[in-house]
Amino acid sequence: MADLTLAQRFGANVSFNETTKLMTIDLNNLSSIMIGGVDFGLNVSAMTNANKNAYASRILWALIQLQRVSQNTDNNDNTVGVYVTNQGKRAAIRNSVSQVGYQLVATAYKNDTEGSELDPDAII
Repeated sequence: MADLTLAQRFGANVSFNETTKLMTIDLNNLSSIMIGGVDFGLNVSAMTNANKNAYASRILWALIQLQRVSQNTDNNDNTVGVYVTNQGKRAAIRNSVSQVGYQLVATAYKNDTEGSELDPDAII
Protein backbone atom coordinates (compact mmCIF):
# COMPACT_ATOMS: atom_id res chain seq x y z
CA MET A 1 0.00 0.00 0.00
CA ALA A 2 1.31 3.45 -0.83
CA ASP A 3 1.06 6.29 1.67
CA LEU A 4 -2.50 7.40 2.43
CA THR A 5 -4.15 9.89 0.09
CA LEU A 6 -5.47 13.33 0.99
CA ALA A 7 -8.99 11.85 0.92
CA GLN A 8 -8.00 9.08 3.34
CA ARG A 9 -6.42 11.57 5.74
CA PHE A 10 -8.87 14.51 5.43
CA GLY A 11 -12.15 13.10 4.08
CA ALA A 12 -13.63 12.22 0.71
CA ASN A 13 -14.39 15.79 -0.39
CA VAL A 14 -11.02 17.36 0.41
CA SER A 15 -9.96 19.74 -2.34
CA PHE A 16 -6.63 21.27 -3.27
CA ASN A 17 -5.90 24.26 -5.47
CA GLU A 18 -2.50 23.85 -7.08
CA THR A 19 -2.12 27.58 -7.81
CA THR A 20 -3.09 29.02 -4.42
CA LYS A 21 -1.97 25.97 -2.40
CA LEU A 22 -5.28 26.18 -0.54
CA MET A 23 -6.65 22.90 0.79
CA THR A 24 -10.29 22.72 1.88
CA ILE A 25 -11.72 20.08 4.20
CA ASP A 26 -15.45 19.28 4.25
CA LEU A 27 -16.14 18.72 7.96
CA ASN A 28 -19.24 16.74 7.05
CA ASN A 29 -16.87 14.00 5.85
CA LEU A 30 -15.88 13.51 9.49
CA SER A 31 -19.46 12.76 10.58
CA SER A 32 -19.06 8.98 10.37
CA ILE A 33 -15.86 7.35 11.58
CA MET A 34 -16.50 3.68 12.36
CA ILE A 35 -14.18 2.00 14.86
CA GLY A 36 -15.02 -1.52 15.98
CA GLY A 37 -18.60 -1.13 14.79
CA VAL A 38 -19.14 2.09 16.77
CA ASP A 39 -19.54 5.46 15.06
CA PHE A 40 -17.11 8.04 16.51
CA GLY A 41 -17.90 10.69 13.91
CA LEU A 42 -17.89 14.42 14.57
CA ASN A 43 -21.23 16.22 14.76
CA VAL A 44 -20.79 19.74 13.36
CA SER A 45 -24.49 20.49 12.86
CA ALA A 46 -24.42 23.13 15.63
CA MET A 47 -21.10 24.68 14.55
CA THR A 48 -21.30 28.41 13.77
CA ASN A 49 -18.90 31.32 13.32
CA ALA A 50 -19.58 32.25 16.94
CA ASN A 51 -18.58 28.84 18.38
CA LYS A 52 -16.13 27.56 15.73
CA ASN A 53 -13.12 27.77 18.08
CA ALA A 54 -14.78 25.33 20.47
CA TYR A 55 -14.57 22.75 17.66
CA ALA A 56 -10.82 23.07 16.97
CA SER A 57 -9.71 20.21 19.24
CA ARG A 58 -12.68 18.05 18.18
CA ILE A 59 -11.81 18.49 14.51
CA LEU A 60 -8.17 17.60 15.12
CA TRP A 61 -9.19 14.49 17.08
CA ALA A 62 -11.61 13.43 14.32
CA LEU A 63 -8.87 13.82 11.69
CA ILE A 64 -6.52 11.64 13.77
CA GLN A 65 -9.29 9.04 14.15
CA LEU A 66 -9.93 9.12 10.38
CA GLN A 67 -6.23 8.51 9.77
CA ARG A 68 -6.33 5.58 12.17
CA VAL A 69 -9.25 3.83 10.44
CA SER A 70 -7.82 4.51 6.95
CA GLN A 71 -4.41 2.94 7.60
CA ASN A 72 -3.45 -0.75 7.60
CA THR A 73 -4.02 -2.55 10.88
CA ASP A 74 -0.33 -3.34 11.13
CA ASN A 75 2.58 -0.94 10.83
CA ASN A 76 4.72 -2.98 8.44
CA ASP A 77 4.32 -0.87 5.30
CA ASN A 78 7.43 1.30 4.92
CA THR A 79 5.68 3.55 2.36
CA VAL A 80 3.22 4.95 4.93
CA GLY A 81 4.77 8.16 6.28
CA VAL A 82 2.61 8.66 9.40
CA TYR A 83 1.08 5.85 11.45
CA VAL A 84 -1.29 6.32 14.40
CA THR A 85 -1.46 3.85 17.27
CA ASN A 86 -3.98 3.67 20.10
CA GLN A 87 -2.19 3.84 23.44
CA GLY A 88 -5.39 3.54 25.48
CA LYS A 89 -6.64 5.86 28.16
CA ARG A 90 -5.00 7.19 31.30
CA ALA A 91 -6.30 8.91 34.39
CA ALA A 92 -5.13 12.51 34.71
CA ILE A 93 -5.59 15.40 37.10
CA ARG A 94 -5.49 18.76 35.37
CA ASN A 95 -5.93 21.95 37.38
CA SER A 96 -7.34 19.83 40.27
CA VAL A 97 -9.95 18.26 37.96
CA SER A 98 -9.98 14.48 37.57
CA GLN A 99 -10.14 13.53 33.88
CA VAL A 100 -9.42 10.68 31.51
CA GLY A 101 -6.93 11.17 28.67
CA TYR A 102 -7.23 9.11 25.50
CA GLN A 103 -3.87 8.67 23.83
CA LEU A 104 -3.37 8.26 20.10
CA VAL A 105 0.27 8.46 19.10
CA ALA A 106 1.19 9.64 15.60
CA THR A 107 4.62 8.50 14.46
CA ALA A 108 6.26 9.92 11.33
CA TYR A 109 8.70 7.72 9.43
CA LYS A 110 11.64 8.19 7.10
CA ASN A 111 14.77 6.26 6.32
CA ASP A 112 17.27 6.71 9.14
CA THR A 113 19.80 9.29 7.96
CA GLU A 114 19.29 12.12 10.46
CA GLY A 115 19.46 12.90 14.15
CA SER A 116 16.58 13.17 16.61
CA GLU A 117 14.52 15.84 14.77
CA LEU A 118 12.43 15.31 11.65
CA ASP A 119 11.78 17.86 8.93
CA PRO A 120 8.22 17.29 7.61
CA ASP A 121 9.58 17.50 4.06
CA ALA A 122 11.63 14.36 4.76
CA ILE A 123 8.67 12.12 5.64
CA ILE A 124 8.32 9.19 3.25
